[in-house]
Amino acid sequence: MKNEEKDEKFNFLNDEEDMDINTKDEEEKEEQKNTDDEEKEQVVEEHEEDKNSNDDEENNHNKHHHGNNHRKNEKEEKDDSEDVTGEEDFEYEASISIGDETDSTEFEDNKSSKKESNNSNEASSLGSGFYLSYEMRVMSMVLLSILFLGISSFFVIQAVTYSESKSVNYSESSNVDYKVCLEENDDYAESCLGQDMQYLSLITKNVPVTFNYTAKLSSPIDYSLDYYVVGSLKIVDRDNNERVLYTSEDVLVPNTKVSNQNDTIQFTSNIDVDFKEYNNYVTSYKSRYSLNSDAYLDVILYLNESTGPRRVSSLTIPLGIQTYGISKSQTLVDNKNIVKEDKKWTTRNYVSAGIGTLCALVGLVILIKLITLVLKVSNSKSKYQRKLSQILREYDRVIVVARNGYEVNPDKKLIKVLSFNELLDARDALEKPVVYVKVNEVKSEFYVEDIDKIYQYVMKEADF
Repeated sequence: MKNEEKDEKFNFLNDEEDMDINTKDEEEKEEQKNTDDEEKEQVVEEHEEDKNSNDDEENNHNKHHHGNNHRKNEKEEKDDSEDVTGEEDFEYEASISIGDETDSTEFEDNKSSKKESNNSNEASSLGSGFYLSYEMRVMSMVLLSILFLGISSFFVIQAVTYSESKSVNYSESSNVDYKVCLEENDDYAESCLGQDMQYLSLITKNVPVTFNYTAKLSSPIDYSLDYYVVGSLKIVDRDNNERVLYTSEDVLVPNTKVSNQNDTIQFTSNIDVDFKEYNNYVTSYKSRYSLNSDAYLDVILYLNESTGPRRVSSLTIPLGIQTYGISKSQTLVDNKNIVKEDKKWTTRNYVSAGIGTLCALVGLVILIKLITLVLKVSNSKSKYQRKLSQILREYDRVIVVARNGYEVNPDKKLIKVLSFNELLDARDALEKPVVYVKVNEVKSEFYVEDIDKIYQYVMKEADF
């Protein structure tokens, strides 16, 4: 049966003896046709006689059986028409089987062209006419994963670091209030004296100091500042105050943070300076070293800013002398411009975070698919590899391996077949070897070359 299919598929009847056999077959078929025609005519005549006898019987039946006979006649007419149709089909089949060698060749060519068309359609359905090799798939997936992960990193950094800045102007003001409190004495009725007086060091006990600070902003912002107060003691040369003999610094108020209140920042800081303690230390120092020097205590308010501590206002108290007066100083800024960054997330931050997350997920999915593909190809044999190994093992005697590729002659007709078995049919008919070409790890090609035709079978992993 397999040999008959090969002969029908590949028409290689070229000698005169085969032509004579075909002519005898055609004459036998013509005689058979005439005999069948005569039998068909006899069948038609018998049906006509049956129909006439049935018509006579219908006249003797009553009306109750009239409908049944009518249906019987319709059935018989239908049988007649089917017989006639069958006769026409028989004649058509006979006419096909009587064709000469030229008609048979045309039929085989049409059949071959239809098969090629089917091959093309199947290739289109498998990959829409486009095939991406294993190497290209790996490379494209690597590039896509890098691209999406890079975009994700960019948007995530944008979401974390972006903040809207706001520029505002502010003006500040500060004043220092103080009193000088005395020990018990018979000369002063008040226990504390007011500002801008001369005071006796011998009866001074302490100096309460109050710093008031206010900053007016051009618009309300979430802004805060830090401040602290120190007491700086200095003993200097009387002839040149730039020559410092002794210095020390005490933190009177530790670092304190103050936030804005609407468009205003303000605070008050109270310090009680122990004048008697500082004055006794300076007197003892000068007496111990027999120095002719000056000494004073600076009580200073500092603001912590981005550029460092800034001296805002201060109070200077002389020490080590019999009488003294207190002086005040300020270093204020008017209409200073500041740029404040708002650390709260805005719509832009959320959008950037969303895009970054989405791109990261896409990049990770592509990376997982890439790893799966590489592991699948490298660690285990796929259906494609198992099929290829089976073909090379079972048909080793008829397969020739082309190590350096195979060039298809453009002058020969290229016929693509659907399966390796069909390629084997062509090989058996032509008695030619099958040429095997390994294109890459996931694609192989097989060829059987004739004088004017080349039969090709392409096997890809994507088809399994």
